[in-house]
Amino acid sequence: MTVPDREQVTRTWTELISGAVTRAAAHAWAVRWVEDEPERVTDPMTGSALLHLHGFDQACTADGLVGPGASTDWLHSEADIAAAFTRWQTATAEYDRDPAGYRAKARERALELLREERAGGGQAS
Repeated sequence: MTVPDREQVTRTWTELISGAVTRAAAHAWAVRWVEDEPERVTDPMTGSALLHLHGFDQACTADGLVGPGASTDWLHSEADIAAAFTRWQTATAEYDRDPAGYRAKARERALELLREERAGGGQAS
């Protein structure tokens, strides 16, 4: 099986949004590239999309557990999935314009979140 590219993740994501593909099917398609062979996905934006598709079937059970398809009490609504797709498209365009700058901004955002967490008394791990 060939490593997915941006066109394939875009198609799967839009099919998920339209209902042509189920959450379980999107997860099953992405699982190989997220859990088993992530090193084969060399484009970071494709990897990011696969992580999203892998996680959209996460649901809560009555006892508070979370897992793939555990129920239909989804962690991500249909609106969340569509909004995440729009954010991914924007991020991908930003990355393509300036990969090094995009990575630097992403690191700075992550560091800022850690600083905020630590300032709030929480411990980042």
